[in-house]
Amino acid sequence: MLGVLFLWQGPRIPCLHVGDCMPPEGFDGCVAVSVTIRATPEECFRLVTDIENLSDFWPDYEFRREGQGPLRPGARYYSRRKGQKKWTPYRIVELVPDRRMVGELDSSDGPFARLRYDHRFEMHDGQTRSEEQVSYKLRYGLLGKVLDRLVVRKILKKQLVRAHLRLKQRAESGHQARGE
Repeated sequence: MLGVLFLWQGPRIPCLHVGDCMPPEGFDGCVAVSVTIRATPEECFRLVTDIENLSDFWPDYEFRREGQGPLRPGARYYSRRKGQKKWTPYRIVELVPDRRMVGELDSSDGPFARLRYDHRFEMHDGQTRSEEQVSYKLRYGLLGKVLDRLVVRKILKKQLVRAHLRLKQRAESGHQARGE
């Protein structure tokens, strides 16, 4: 389980936990979200690892994949905010089928010097606990630290909450990955 200190000050949703976490070495910030889903870890994992589904969870973004076949460590995919021209690359660094996916930003552009997400799926009391921890390091020195406290952390939490609630809705409605 991810070590998380929950400091969320939004609406209370019993199945949802959001907060700050201890950043690993080399990162300055860390946010985490956990949601309980009435579906199996395998169903949730399939939804999240199918590139065709990601726009359902992140509707303001487009996604495309490099290569074909199932995701595996080293696989690259790209995202961009709808309406923008530039694609941002990510690389899968660890994949444990039906249980865990770890990816990281694979670019030196943009506000993040580093970004890594660790998304886990665990059975808990007959349901799946979907936990995601996003660790990051912003550019811009002291200004980056101020922006993190004022804006970045709040935006990341809001985006993660929305994505996880969409995953919960999709998984609980029984919809499988589009490719099936």
